[in-house]
Amino acid sequence: MIRRHLFPALAGVALLGSVGCSRADRTYPAEFQVLSQKQPAAGATVVLHPVGNTDPAAPRPTGKVDEAGVVKLSTFGENDGAPPGDYVVTVVWYDVTSTPEQAVAIKGGDKLKGRYRRPDGPTAPRVTIQKQTNQLPPLEL
Repeated sequence: MIRRHLFPALAGVALLGSVGCSRADRTYPAEFQVLSQKQPAAGATVVLHPVGNTDPAAPRPTGKVDEAGVVKLSTFGENDGAPPGDYVVTVVWYDVTSTPEQAVAIKGGDKLKGRYRRPDGPTAPRVTIQKQTNQLPPLEL
């Protein structure tokens, strides 16, 4: 009789323990400036790919470069940062406009001509995210 009530109680304790460990607890704020020819690459999209992790479900922190050239990374929520580790950085930069219907239109090709599109490319930069707030050095493309 006691054993029948013990399992649900233990399961409840385990569940409560896991609730306190959210995804945001595993990320650390991270930002850096992205420049092209010493000018902000405003509108470029940045993606971090974990080094040595080929799991397609692995988190890939992303961000959009703002007008000042700063990208703040997001993994599970807006600007929550990135999990600690080593990453290869990819960047694509298109002229993007919105129509009145809220559709997005891309004008022209990648301004970086695909040089930073592939994580296995020869020009792919690398960054390391530490278990702290990360103000990384500028990325000069």
